Amino acid sequence: MGTPGHRKVFAAVAAVALAGCAASSPPSADELATFQNAPAPSSPAAAQAAIRAYFGKAMFDPDSAEYRFLGEPVRGHVFTLGSREFGYFACGQYNAKNRMGGYVGYKLYLAHFDPAIRDKVADGLIADGDDEATVKKVCTQLYGRDLTN
Repeated sequence: MGTPGHRKVFAAVAAVALAGCAASSPPSADELATFQNAPAPSSPAAAQAAIRAYFGKAMFDPDSAEYRFLGEPVRGHVFTLGSREFGYFACGQYNAKNRMGGYVGYKLYLAHFDPAIRDKVADGLIADGDDEATVKKVCTQLYGRDLTN
């Protein structure tokens, strides 16, 4: 699920974000400004609606999707190979129907809210296949606990 753009931005997260900040250069003035000025979602309901809208684009039957919102969005940073993402992130789980009409099981997701537009998810990644360990580790780092239980 998700478009190649989603995978491109977050697929490299494990290589750098999980290696820790020590290997990275300090944030630039622009990055710090983005981090400090990124608007928080206006409400939990607005954040949930943005997450549903974003991930629903890649679903066969988005109206039937079941979500588990496991925490409110948190301010943070994720370092990728080509860039560093700052702002608000949210992790949770969703269960969607496949083309046969059956639910496929809950999958963990990582959503990055647009640092310039309130209540809009800019990018995201589903814990599936090669990305599963990456999403789990980043979500654990952001929330300080395992969200898969």
